[in-house]
Amino acid sequence: MVSPSSNLATLILLLSVSMAASASFEENFVQCLSFYSDKAAPFYASIYTPQNASFNKILESSTQNLRYLKLGIHLRIRSGGHDYEGLSYVSEVETPFIIVDLSKLHAVNVDIEDNTAWIQVGATIGEVYYKIYEKSLVHGFPAGLCTSLGVGGHITGGAYGSMMRKYGLGVDNVLDARIVDANGQILDREAVGEDLFWAIRKGGGASFVAPYIDEDLFIRVIIQPATVGNKTKRTITTSYNAQFLGGADRLLQVMKESFPELVLTKKDCLETSWIKSVHIKIL
Repeated sequence: MVSPSSNLATLILLLSVSMAASASFEENFVQCLSFYSDKAAPFYASIYTPQNASFNKILESSTQNLRYLKLGIHLRIRSGGHDYEGLSYVSEVETPFIIVDLSKLHAVNVDIEDNTAWIQVGATIGEVYYKIYEKSLVHGFPAGLCTSLGVGGHITGGAYGSMMRKYGLGVDNVLDARIVDANGQILDREAVGEDLFWAIRKGGGASFVAPYIDEDLFIRVIIQPATVGNKTKRTITTSYNAQFLGGADRLLQVMKESFPELVLTKKDCLETSWIKSVHIKIL
């Protein structure tokens, strides 16, 4: 039999605030967990703040490099800096902190004959797309829509893109990697082993959804608030952004079968090359 508390992950809150503020923060945090959780559990028992006597022991128990804890230095890794939360270049916890900026490591070597490319983690997806385009008009890579995405963060996060329904996520197409270990050695997939290679690719979490829709079609819905009438009323609008790996005539057939409500017509379609479609999506 498993107790309810054993299913909870231990939460370590690194708070650089006063004890009074920390107590208030912890209370609000637990209330939020309780409100949005569908299970009744003793959340307080699983949360450790700097005011807990066991805080350092719990923190160090899962830390792989204790030198950073002893020095009080927080490490941030930045690949492309495409980060909504600012986690790759801001730290609200420790001051000072270190940023490892990988943007200068942005070489892209494309081998069209072998259908492969070696890409350094500081390269952006836009640079990757352009280097592929320089070698071929018919090759591509199933990665993100935003060309400013850094390869390092994008791939380790799965790399969702508009061709994922047919070719999988970007991470599903990673065949090998070169990793620098703590001793400064450069290791490849064979050297690190399949477990670590699986881990750096987020466990290879592919996303093959909507099995009854044509695999050549990628479509997403953008939902935004809008005003109506005299601008005192608010409503929700939806717009649809899609990419189809084929001609407009076959797309119309697919849309008629799968999404007849959208009433797609040929004038709504723009036939172009893959690299040009990338440019259109970022305008």
